[in-house]
Amino acid sequence: MTERPDAREQAVEYLQTAALEAIKAVRAFLDIAESLVKEPETAAVVGKAFAEAAASVLRPTTPGETEDEPTGEAPPRVRRIDVD
Repeated sequence: MTERPDAREQAVEYLQTAALEAIKAVRAFLDIAESLVKEPETAAVVGKAFAEAAASVLRPTTPGETEDEPTGEAPPRVRRIDVD
């Protein structure tokens, strides 16, 4: 019969693995932050791209409206669906 580590040892291994992955993620984040600090032009471009993406996702659209041609009307609060 093969030996299995007990639950405590297994839990410690999982926590160590999770901690190492978290450290890797923080390092990657800090690398990106450092490059953005060293190159402010890049930071401005990235920030503008994120702002435009967020604005387009959060802006409600009405049926038939395209991004290029807004209707100027407020979107309806209730959407009616015919079930005929």
